[in-house]
This record gives sequence, C-alpha cells and structure tokens, in this order.
Amino acid sequence: MMSKLCGKDRTLIVFAPQKHHKTVMRHLYNWENVEVILGTWKRFMGVGTAVNKYGNMQIESKDTMAIVLHAEGGDLRKVTRVSRSKADIVEVNVVEQFFKRCAAKHGGDEGSEKEEYGRWEREPQRLQTLCNSFLHEDEGVIVLGKPHVGLVWEFLRAGNHVFACDASSKDIAYLTKAIKILAKDPRNDCTIEKHKSTQRSDRDMYHKLGKKREKMWEYLFQGDPKTAFHHEYIYRKAMAQKAYGGYHKAEVGAFSLFVARCEELKFMRHCSKLTYSDYSDVARRTDAWNPIDNDEETETSDLEIDLRVKRSRDGAHGRKGMQNIPDGSVQNENPEGGLQQSGPLSTHVVDTQDRASSAGEFPRDSPTPVQAVMNALPHGNRYRYQGEKRSIG
Repeated sequence: MMSKLCGKDRTLIVFAPQKHHKTVMRHLYNWENVEVILGTWKRFMGVGTAVNKYGNMQIESKDTMAIVLHAEGGDLRKVTRVSRSKADIVEVNVVEQFFKRCAAKHGGDEGSEKEEYGRWEREPQRLQTLCNSFLHEDEGVIVLGKPHVGLVWEFLRAGNHVFACDASSKDIAYLTKAIKILAKDPRNDCTIEKHKSTQRSDRDMYHKLGKKREKMWEYLFQGDPKTAFHHEYIYRKAMAQKAYGGYHKAEVGAFSLFVARCEELKFMRHCSKLTYSDYSDVARRTDAWNPIDNDEETETSDLEIDLRVKRSRDGAHGRKGMQNIPDGSVQNENPEGGLQQSGPLSTHVVDTQDRASSAGEFPRDSPTPVQAVMNALPHGNRYRYQGEKRSIG
C-alpha cells in the first residue's frame, strides 16, 4: 500500500496516543527495510495538563511520534534534506506552544469562534518545520486522517503539493473554503491551483461521476426499492446505463460495475446513502481500486438522464454508416466526453422484468451483483478490474 501511495523512497510520520504506544510500535518494527526514529509530541492544552494513569501513578500525557524512513538501497540521504549547518539538530521531542487554532469563521462562518478541530489540532508551524527536514521543495505531502487547515496552509506556503485525504466531505469542504479565503487575502499575495483530473479511461466510475454520484444514487434508488428486481428500479437502471455507459471515456462495463457495487450496498448491506468508506470497502476487493484517486471535473451535478438518452437516440437515427455497428447497439455521444455503447432500451427492460417479475430477493446460490458483472465483462476488461495482466504503455 505505501509503495502505491508514495513510491519507493518515502518518509512516514505516525502519531499515536501514549496508551497505544506498544501496539503501534510492534506493527512498525515488523516492517522490512525501514529505519524508525522515536520521538514524542506534547500538545498545548491551554488550561491544565493531560495525564495518563498507570495504576497509582499519573504520567504527563504525550503522544508517541515515530518517523519511519524507507529508501531504496538503504540510502537515507534520498529521504532527508541536507542541513544548512552541521549544528542543525532535528527536534523529535516536540512541546507545542500557544498557537491560534482554526475556527468556524476561517471557513466563512462570520463571527463564529467555535474551534473546528479542538484539542486534536497540532501546532502547524512545528509540524511543518519537522517535515521540512525530509521534504524538498515541490515535493508532495499526503495528509491522512484529519488534514487541518493550518497545517495544509503551512505546506502550501513552503512550496509543497498537498494531497488531503479525509473521510468527511464536510471537513474537506471546510478545508477547501478556508484555503481559498486565505489565498484571496491580499496580505498573502498568492494563488492556489487545484489539480484538474484528466479523463482517464481506467478511473473508477465512482470518481468519474464526481459530484453527480450522490444524485445518481438518489435517482437509482428513489422510492426505496427492496430488491434489484423492482420493475421501476430496472427501468431507471437501464436509463442510467444508456445515458452514462461511456461517460468521460469510461471503459466498457465500468458503469455496470459501479451500479453492481451500489446494489450490493443498497440491497445486501442496507446502506441508506452512498459514502466513500462503504463503496471503498466493496471496491477494494480488486487490486485495480485506487484508494487515493481523485474525482474528475464535472460541469454540473445534474444528471439530465432523459436529455442524454434523447441525444443518444437522435444521434443514432441521424448517423450514417450504421451498417458497421453491430445489430442491437448504438453509439451515444456524451456531451462531457466519450462514446458509449448501449443496447435497445425497451427490449432490455421487458426481458429483465419478465425474468424477475416473481422474484422477491436475490437467489441465495447466485453470485453477488459485483461478481455477476465481473463474469459478464469482456475478457480484457475483466483482467483490468481484477488487477491482473496489466501493463504500462
């Protein structure tokens, strides 16, 4: 996993509460070909002192900090910076001083002094200074867990690229808005560039849909169908497939696989909404799932399914050279990029409905929706989604 995220030469800084020191260290020391530097991090509490109790003793609370260095060939100079002088000492036992914590007002909530992260926020300048001992300018930083605004801002000011990963869309929205406000402040005299994802054919449909995916979930499962054989759900599913089958140059089967995973979440796990953590839990069964991939840009969150299907039909009726297209399929032009192959809508709906009209649930001996789609995929695409027989061109 770390090689996929960070490459062969990397530095990882891990924080753990003092009580969990033994468990974290045991895992870290099981890693091969790494150098582990132990340290501590004492948080600034403002009032009082946090303590840990061991029997009758009270010990001042400090987080365990471990710096894990991994370099190909064991040359740690690849993952450390040259000191400005021989007297420079990297401080690995950090004691925070007073710092201004992020408040709701920094994200646009005018006048609100409510702390956004509370006691969990670490002193940004101290942490950035520590990371500066390993980072070169223009290198990237991945912040996992809670990417606090203050820390992200310090990294950006130092000239680093930042990849912020958070399971909470609300926290990411706050982070994005706060960074934009800071960048617009004339005192900072800077601009922030957000990386725009290219339309990659092998990117998962979850990321291709971007801000459309929640509405896609709502569209598919409106009325709360109890099974995948509900006739209205079958109709909507077919319409969505026709409209988004080749969205953003997606490979054949990509949208069907996305829907199959959603069906597993809805009908087998009984999820009420689509979340990254739930979808990732299903998708990571295949090696092709990229845990840090980002969303592709979409012009709007509106699905416009009826309009897309109409364009598909109009385009198919007016296009010449239809004799070169296999019987029963048409090419659908996608206004946001890519072509898609779709079968005749009415035939698909009636056929599926007839076969499943009396079914009340998934047959117990049948494959899951995801397995069924994988079995139906063309041979080459099946290997790609399973993470096998891949090559770099």
